[in-house]
Amino acid sequence: MTSPPRTDRPDPAARFRSLAERLAALSTDDHDPDVPSFVHACLCDLDRLDYPGFFAVADHHERLSLLVERLCAVVQPAAEVLLLRAFCRFLARLLRDRRPRLPDRTLACCHRWILGMLRTAPPVARTRALLLVAFKSLSAHARIVDADRCLRLLLEDPGFLGSSSEPCERPPGSSELRYRAVDCVRAILFHGCGTGLSPAPDLLRNVKHVVLDVVSSCCCCCCCCCCYCCSSSSSSSSDREHREDRLYRTRTLRSCLSVLTILTARRLLPCSVDYVGEILGVVRTFLFYGVRDRCPIAKPAPLRPAVMNLPEPVRPLPRCKNFKDRKARSSRQPARNVAASGETDAAPTSEGRVVVLDADSCSDSSDTSDAEFADDSLLLRIDSTVRLETVCLFRALVERSPSRDLFGFWPQIVATGSPRDHARVLARSVLTEPVSGIKRRALTVLGELLTAARPFLMHAEDVDRRPSASFVAFFGTVSLMIKELHFTLSLVLSCETNVAVLTHGLKAAAALIRATPYARLSPGLARRLLRNCRPYVFHRDPTVRVAALSAFEAIASCDPVTPEIFRILANDSVADLPPDSQFLPGLSNPIGDRDATTTTTTNTTDEREREVDAEDVRDDDDDDDDDDDDDDDDDYHRLEEPVGNEYDETSSRGTNLSFLVRRCLDNVSDETMNTPVRLQSLRLIGRLAFGGAGSLILSRLPLILPVLIRVIDDDADDEDRHCHRDDSETPVALHVCRTLEILAGCFSTTVDENDRCSSDRSTAENDDRAFVFWNAVLDPVARLARHPRTVVREAACDCLGSVHSTVFARLPRQKAVLIITVLFGAVRDTESAVRAAGLRSLGMLVALPALREETGFLMDLADVVCSTAADDANLGVRVKAAWALANLCDRLRGLVERNCRSRDREGTEPTIPLGTLLPRMYRVCVQGSKDNDKVKCNAVRALGSVLCLSVVSDAEPRVLKDASSGFEALVDSATVGNDMKVRWNACRALGLILSDRPDDVLPSSWRVRSDPEKHARARFVFSLRRARVCLIRDSLSQDRALPALCDLICDSPNFKVRTNAAWALYSCHSYGRYPIHRLWKSLVLAFENTRHVPSYVEYPHRDALLRQLCVTLGHVAGCTEVSDLRNVWAEIGDHVDDVSGYVRQFQETVVPEKMGDVIGARARLESCARDAPSVEERRIARSLSRIFERNERHDDLDSTVV
Repeated sequence: MTSPPRTDRPDPAARFRSLAERLAALSTDDHDPDVPSFVHACLCDLDRLDYPGFFAVADHHERLSLLVERLCAVVQPAAEVLLLRAFCRFLARLLRDRRPRLPDRTLACCHRWILGMLRTAPPVARTRALLLVAFKSLSAHARIVDADRCLRLLLEDPGFLGSSSEPCERPPGSSELRYRAVDCVRAILFHGCGTGLSPAPDLLRNVKHVVLDVVSSCCCCCCCCCCYCCSSSSSSSSDREHREDRLYRTRTLRSCLSVLTILTARRLLPCSVDYVGEILGVVRTFLFYGVRDRCPIAKPAPLRPAVMNLPEPVRPLPRCKNFKDRKARSSRQPARNVAASGETDAAPTSEGRVVVLDADSCSDSSDTSDAEFADDSLLLRIDSTVRLETVCLFRALVERSPSRDLFGFWPQIVATGSPRDHARVLARSVLTEPVSGIKRRALTVLGELLTAARPFLMHAEDVDRRPSASFVAFFGTVSLMIKELHFTLSLVLSCETNVAVLTHGLKAAAALIRATPYARLSPGLARRLLRNCRPYVFHRDPTVRVAALSAFEAIASCDPVTPEIFRILANDSVADLPPDSQFLPGLSNPIGDRDATTTTTTNTTDEREREVDAEDVRDDDDDDDDDDDDDDDDDYHRLEEPVGNEYDETSSRGTNLSFLVRRCLDNVSDETMNTPVRLQSLRLIGRLAFGGAGSLILSRLPLILPVLIRVIDDDADDEDRHCHRDDSETPVALHVCRTLEILAGCFSTTVDENDRCSSDRSTAENDDRAFVFWNAVLDPVARLARHPRTVVREAACDCLGSVHSTVFARLPRQKAVLIITVLFGAVRDTESAVRAAGLRSLGMLVALPALREETGFLMDLADVVCSTAADDANLGVRVKAAWALANLCDRLRGLVERNCRSRDREGTEPTIPLGTLLPRMYRVCVQGSKDNDKVKCNAVRALGSVLCLSVVSDAEPRVLKDASSGFEALVDSATVGNDMKVRWNACRALGLILSDRPDDVLPSSWRVRSDPEKHARARFVFSLRRARVCLIRDSLSQDRALPALCDLICDSPNFKVRTNAAWALYSCHSYGRYPIHRLWKSLVLAFENTRHVPSYVEYPHRDALLRQLCVTLGHVAGCTEVSDLRNVWAEIGDHVDDVSGYVRQFQETVVPEKMGDVIGARARLESCARDAPSVEERRIARSLSRIFERNERHDDLDSTVV
């Protein structure tokens, strides 16, 4: 057979058609010896075609699929080695390009051919390696590849991964073959598990064991290679062989680490403690792979966690809704595979130059030239990819493992807390890593570790590490690790110039600050770390500046604020050094004097300990906040004048503002500044005001408020000029409004705290400052309520609702009306978020004493909340409306009670028309009790107040003619449902109704449990006489209030529900026909059930429940008659001693003012003992009265002391 014809200028399409026709004409029975050479020549000619450009034409796909199927049939296992290799290269390139979309039939044919060749082809390492390259390209089509079958082939074949021979006994070329096999396993897992076609669990466990064995063997080979490199007698050919072997071993390590990353990130194996220890052992081994002056470990060893008793993490309640705790990022996506990401990094070579590090640059290459083997930069680049995959594996493990399990490995993998410079931990890796991309990822992992371990790091205790100390507690070791991490990040921030590394270093520093209990540790840690963060507030890159401001926000949010932290925040000095190119022009570079110890990463422990400043020996009791109060008052009175629109950035430099506040004001006032920098500056101002260093902001508001008001005005002008601005951009005015809300909340908190103090002068000063603050910001915030952005209008409504009662009472009538008018307008907004914010603010304003007598406001608010709660389609709006309605009902109840007292005293008429208002509110409340639980919990609270308001006095008729549906809704809400807030609010409402003439509101039989016979008779009458539907409805609603409350105090899983149910029973003045002995029995059973706490979260409420049960028992005993004594004794006679212990403990701990019911119960039972006609009843009365006897041993204690 002749070779294919060649022309000088061939047409690619014609050449392809000619080759396809010739190859299609071949037969599998043709034994011509020239056929293999002809096919080989055709394949080489096809390989010269431009794949991306040529196969983009759809007409060639069918010819290509027929050609591939024919070649699979022609090329047999007995074919020549060159032909097999050429066809493997053709398939690998064709399948890897993915431009020609081959049909599934052709892909299945390729799959069968490759698997057959892997089983029957000659055991030549190079040929089998090329087959694996083609198979890896085919694995991208996961729907074709049988993952279980292919993995078993690769794992069990001795030529691939199933060999148990020693590394030095492997035949030549086995390193490349093993690398290709591991890479195929990685590709199968990556593509197959990504589409949901996960292999069997036992097969995945086998993959893990085989990969760990390969990693161990590669480590042993690395040690042998190091010994060989140390010898001086080696030929050039041997040197090339060893370089090639080392190259493939390093690639094998990288692929093995990638396989472990996929198994971890996609949760293919259970993340047990043993698995975590195995993976961390691998991470600890290769974290310094290829780093100079770091000897590799011979074999990865599994790590074991430290034995410790960690406390349960407790999430603190947020003190402000605008500040939320930063949580560890929960990545739903699997960890990104570096081999598929295409990212590049810079790695230094031995000559000092920088090469591009590409994870895919050498993953699929089948040949490596001699020049590449001779170049050390290639080996450095491949070594850095191993470290990169190690960090990615570590990050995947951190994201998927519980922080509680991972924290036990901290001393072995994160930081040792010891002065050893060669510890193989993450803290040392950050300092010694030469590649910036890997260092950035390592800092990211460190930040995630610190964020997840914050609940445990907060328990660190400072220890004095002396040589004579024989034992250090675990949390003492934690404090040493925290100190080491502070030192590490300080060095990184002082020496690094890469922007990405600086950004992630500052983020890690912020996470470390949030997790460090500075009040429990020795001073100096925060000062050293923040000293290296201060320069980057002036950095050119906005991302670095935002990260630096976040670090200061973290230190400002520390609780408590130590004197050292306060000095850091209040520092107003900036060192004047020549500006650096990385900082903003015209701004000083406040890096300050740095010791020689912070310029390198090889400092010793003694040099670290000598790094002491004058601030370390300054007395912590020094008072740096000696401002003149008269100057502050003058500044505040100056604010009462109109605020100008001009602001000079240099105007604040001559004042005594702190460095941070000045920097934040300059950022906020600069319209050319990057928006995230301005937003983070506003957030920092709010955090400074809300935290323990609030005096730095609140005492300097005359200098701060003009800047914030000017930003609001500028934003309004920008919105007028750019009416069609993108809504995705966050306006600065939104965060200004939130900052103002935080400042208003700080004034309210300060006023409330001072109200409890004895200093009237301090309270008056705070009132004056709050009044001046609101007088200045009210008009700008009211303008923001008309902003075109929804989020800005919502924030403005929230800000207006935070006004304090004393401030609102002092505001001029015009400004008070402005607040109310703006909020009523917001309730009618088209956006649901604005309506909800307006209703929330109105619900807060209704509780102000200044609006207590405003009948018009109360009536308008009632009309708005009733219409919104009943008709609005948005759940969030209905929730806020129900909450505002409940607050309004509480206010109306108090107002009606005062009006009744004044009418009885002065003869005045009521000002609230309840006859028209209550029926509508009643219907809305009953409707809300059937809504979502969030609406129901407020609707039942309002329903209790409405039912109490339905009877104003004995002289007036009932406003609500039929209250049975409302009362049934309350009982159902208290007894049915999973939302405990609904149930205890319903119990509270029931107690409110029972405490105020329930016979005038409820059906006449509300005290008695429903009788089934009466229900049957009622249903029968209903079927016969439909005209008496209303009467029968009354008989059907035989209330079950008291039985329901008795069941709740015994069996409710929530102790707060039990407490409110016991209070409801206590509120009832008379139990009527309900058997009193059932109340005794229920209360005794409730006492016994308090011994069994259903959940540990209920334990803090147990004492309050016991106190309320004792008070309720005293009230029930005071209502006991002589005729009830026998029944009571029959129910509780065996439990008197147990109950007496609870009551005696209550008497010893409660204040005397709350002893009235217990004293009255004892007096009542003693009266029964005197008046009882029979001896048995007198004995029972005396026995019951002993329950409420006070133990006199504490009263007579003083008389027994000599």
